[in-house]
Amino acid sequence: MILRLYYLVKNAIDAMPAGGTITISYKQTSDNYEIFIVDTGSGIQEEILPRLFSPLQTTKAQGMGFGLAICKRIIEGS
Repeated sequence: MILRLYYLVKNAIDAMPAGGTITISYKQTSDNYEIFIVDTGSGIQEEILPRLFSPLQTTKAQGMGFGLAICKRIIEGS
């Protein structure tokens, strides 16, 4: 779980090259926890949203584009 959170926070940091704020919070439901990661980055371009969790989707100069796809599959498998 900690490693998954690390990658989500790393993506948030990468989205704010000039700096910004990351807020991490959680909410407990009856039998689960919901974790929220919010950053003050510029956001995701509208045309990328439909492919956001697809493998090989990246906007970074370096990287393979697997991070969010893997996170999504791990969460869905939980």
